[in-house]
Amino acid sequence: MKVVDRKTQISVDLCFNQENGLRTAQLVISYLKDPILGPAIQPMLYILKQFLGMRHLNEVYTGGVSSYALLLMVVHFLKVNV
Repeated sequence: MKVVDRKTQISVDLCFNQENGLRTAQLVISYLKDPILGPAIQPMLYILKQFLGMRHLNEVYTGGVSSYALLLMVVHFLKVNV
């Protein structure tokens, strides 16, 4: 379900009754806390999210790339190249 926060106007996707949500959150946290990959992940995500947003490619429901998929691509890129 897509929701837009009234105060910030930020779009948020909400999912209910999904068993994999906690595992996914733990995986994301482990990537961000990684001593080698962690410091590079957030800056790369910010740049790529801005790039995709400027081209209207950041909304999954319109054919764009999700934040989670983008995170996995960044992690893969860093694991291969660092």
